[in-house]
Order: sequence, then C-alpha cells, then structure tokens
Amino acid sequence: VMPSGAIAKDGWYFSGAGGLAITSESDVTISENTGTAEGSGDYDFDNGYALSASIGKRFGDFRLEGEVSYRENDLDSLTLTSVTVNGTTFLGSATATLDGDYSSLGFMANGIYEFRNGTDFTPFLLGGVGLSRQTLEIDSVAGVAVTFDEDSTGFSYQLGAGVAYAISDDAQITGQYRYFGSADPEFDDGTDIIDGEYHSHSLMIGLSYSF
Repeated sequence: VMPSGAIAKDGWYFSGAGGLAITSESDVTISENTGTAEGSGDYDFDNGYALSASIGKRFGDFRLEGEVSYRENDLDSLTLTSVTVNGTTFLGSATATLDGDYSSLGFMANGIYEFRNGTDFTPFLLGGVGLSRQTLEIDSVAGVAVTFDEDSTGFSYQLGAGVAYAISDDAQITGQYRYFGSADPEFDDGTDIIDGEYHSHSLMIGLSYSF
C-alpha cells in the first residue's frame, strides 16, 4: 500500500493559505511636490497577516498556478536621519510614532517544483512574478492627525519553500515560508510624495485540494 503523498495525481487543484506577515523596515524619502523640503530615513511595521488563494495544475513534479494574495501590517514608527530645506541638509535622528497601515494586494503567476520521495511528506520550492498594488494609509504622525491614503502598482516577485502533508489522495496540508518583494513604490497625494521599499516575509499554513 503506497502512502497518499506518493500518488498525488496530475490535474487541477485549488489551494488557500494564511499566516503571519513580517514586513521589513523600509527606507523612505518624503518630499513636497514643490521641491522645497525633503526628509530621508525609514519606517517600521508591526507584525501583520498574510492570505493567499490559488488555482493551478500539476504536471508530474511541476506545478503552475495563478495566485491572489493579500498582506497587511500596521505602521509603527518613522525615523528621519536627514532633512533638506531649500538646498540645506540637516543631519540627525528623530523618531515619531505612526498610526495607520500598509497593505499589498498581489496577482502572481507561480511555478512550484515538488520533491516527491514516496512518503506523505513532499517538500517543494516556489518562485513567482506578477503585479501588486501597495496601499499606504497614514492616520497620524506623533499623535497629530493627518490624511494620507494612496496606492502604487508595480512589478512584484516571490520565492518560497515548504512541505505538503497528504491527508488523503486529493487533499494536502501545507506549511511554507514566502519572501515577497516589489519594485519601489511611490505614493503621491498631490502635496507630498513618499518613496519607499516593500519586502515581506510570511509564515503560512494552508490546504490544497485536487479536483
């Protein structure tokens, strides 16, 4: 009797996953549209959550899938290390609390390679490319209410690794790590421009079902 993981059948499948999203500290430049003032530094994030859903097809050890994913983290703090006003630069370090959130909605095409080994456990590697819409919403800076809610869409990519455990001939539980990055987003509300980075690490548990 062969274990179910050794006879995972080719064909279509659906999968979903959710878990922890850890977004890396991001370099940031904040400038006015007039060009008279600019600040540089970084902002930090609290841990958040990640969700994904995909539909794909298995061809032996290889899978191709289309995926929709969502990640959200609350903002934590902003640290400025330089400020330039009318061409004069001032260096230092000033930190302010931030209230708001940062989210990413991704549309990805993924390729997955499975290392089948005759057991119910199947390790796999994942890579993907696509687009994501980043949304930056700032409600207050150092306790002072502000209104900033802008989107930026750009190229995105991801890498991942994990293991699937077969619970039946058609269903698998998955545990995986994902690294998700994007081209540097720019948020412009007509008055201020915020240029940053986006790099997210996710630890996710999911379920895959073949049909």
